[in-house]
Amino acid sequence: MVNELTREFFEKLVGQTFTVSHPQTGEVAMKLARTLDTRAPFNKHNGGPAMETFAVHFEGPADKPLPQATFRFAHPEAGTFDLFTVPVVSRDPDVRSYEVTISRLLVG
Repeated sequence: MVNELTREFFEKLVGQTFTVSHPQTGEVAMKLARTLDTRAPFNKHNGGPAMETFAVHFEGPADKPLPQATFRFAHPEAGTFDLFTVPVVSRDPDVRSYEVTISRLLVG
């Protein structure tokens, strides 16, 4: 599953809702708001491997804030996977915003 968590994978799901859960916080519905390319200006650093680096932004209800932690994300088509999630400043007072940063080696 980890190899499937690409920016392209998440781009196809923008606007869709995920169920986000954690034993201490219960379940919260969050919308995948957008993805951002966060890669460096070049793919290889000092001869190192090529990387794909991007951020995924989710929006959840303002009345159910989540802490920085690893949460289980579930989606009817995308399946279930765990992501380390960080709260970020939201421009909209009616939602809480969260960011997941993914860095993965590009094989091949």
